[in-house]
Amino acid sequence: MTPRIDSSEHVCQTCRHFFRHYTKRNQSYIPTNFGHCPYPRVKIRTLQDGCPRWQQAANKAPRGSSGGLASHRPRAIRRQARAVARK
Repeated sequence: MTPRIDSSEHVCQTCRHFFRHYTKRNQSYIPTNFGHCPYPRVKIRTLQDGCPRWQQAANKAPRGSSGGLASHRPRAIRRQARAVARK
């Protein structure tokens, strides 16, 4: 379960540099509590980690189970979301 984190908290989940990881289960992708930060070098992070390079993600919606930016989701997730929206 994804912990509720306020969008103003200075943690990886709300940082513009953070990319969330997903795992495939059956025919869908499930967000994990892990991701990576490519700034200034790639390192594995959890949603609650923080660092001095944190920057507010202006276009990230507050996260429940939605994941991150739509453009950074794997292609299969975007395809699945479009299929659900059409129904």
